[in-house]
Amino acid sequence: MGRVTYEGLSSVCPFETGDFDDYVNGTPKIVFSRQPREVEWGPGTTSGWSMMSSTKSGGSKDRKAAIW
Repeated sequence: MGRVTYEGLSSVCPFETGDFDDYVNGTPKIVFSRQPREVEWGPGTTSGWSMMSSTKSGGSKDRKAAIW
């Protein structure tokens, strides 16, 4: 997900409960950003924009990830 989407969701989802929020909070997140930053919400990491094309083209088939 992009940095702006991450910042919006991370300000709400960690404090909510329910099927959707539990799923999103537990799903590993990859935050695409031009500037390195720490991912504090749930399991996650940051990646530069150059990784976006390889992630969208398939990546690992045995992992579940949500891409916004």
